[in-house]
Amino acid sequence: MVGKTAAEEFQGLASVSFEEAWRYIVKIGLAAHGYGSTAGRLESFLACLSRKLGYEGVFRSTPSYIVFAVRERSYAPQRVDLDKLARLGDPLQDMTAGTLSLAGSSARLDAIDKLPPPWGKFASMLGYAFPGKGLAPLLQLTQGIALTPIFQVIQNPILNPTDDWSTFFGLRLRAAL
Repeated sequence: MVGKTAAEEFQGLASVSFEEAWRYIVKIGLAAHGYGSTAGRLESFLACLSRKLGYEGVFRSTPSYIVFAVRERSYAPQRVDLDKLARLGDPLQDMTAGTLSLAGSSARLDAIDKLPPPWGKFASMLGYAFPGKGLAPLLQLTQGIALTPIFQVIQNPILNPTDDWSTFFGLRLRAAL
């Protein structure tokens, strides 16, 4: 009987339980870290190994420590929601002050998570565009040099199929001779 190729052996590893995969990743990571592997190589190797085992892993390493994070499924990228972020303080403050139970605070956090955005996408876009437009003249450094804010909104971006909209911000340096 002919032996299995490396690819065939790794395909069989995708059925490993999370606990087995976690123990193996930590064991091999600690060994490689202890034997002097470089941070970049160790992090890359562990991320590849966790993918081959069917999980998502993120690792950070320095000469004095290593951080392991492995999860069973991929999550959507986090979005910045300043309205929800501002609301988080109230249940936390009430719970630590003793006016709200832990269960009540948890229920309020769930309610905050389900809130729709306070403004529509168009109003949010204008909220970024108008300050950028007003800031541009202030960034005229000299007669021939200026910094210009860049704002882009892309509907249904090809490279991120999980998002309906993507926004990009940046600064452009212009110099005229």
